[in-house]
Amino acid sequence: MDTKQKDFTISLVLSLVGIYATVEGIRMYLKAAQPPFGITNLSISPALLPIILGSLLLILSLVLFSQSVKGSSIRERFALLAGWFGHSVKDTDIRMMVGGMAIMAVYAFLLIGLLPYYLASVIFLIALMLFLRASTIVKSIIISIAAVGLVILLFQYGFNVSLP
Repeated sequence: MDTKQKDFTISLVLSLVGIYATVEGIRMYLKAAQPPFGITNLSISPALLPIILGSLLLILSLVLFSQSVKGSSIRERFALLAGWFGHSVKDTDIRMMVGGMAIMAVYAFLLIGLLPYYLASVIFLIALMLFLRASTIVKSIIISIAAVGLVILLFQYGFNVSLP
């Protein structure tokens, strides 16, 4: 994949992130404007920074998008992206990366909300080590329990910081 194609691909991803950050910032502003907060002035709203950063990210990613399609068409760039994606699905390194990201997403968006921190973290570490074939099941369990125990010991008792 050449540099222009990489710029095209990342500009699409960053445009989506910019749109998401801006929309969520606006939602945050609307929520902060309602009781009991009643913050109607945007300059003191907690939504100011997400709106500014999301908008800037969107603008700059659109600039990158326009520069990436110079000398070719958008259709050509999408065709190259589709071809690269077809080859990437077969690549084991990319499958391992996506699988690891999926395990992290399940941990962050599902397990942390449903289970206590220590249990969710142990399950996450075991799943990640088994997925990456880093060790045997028994070693993965022992390492996970020890790592989470050390993190809890360090943060809750050493730094006096509460964990989720």
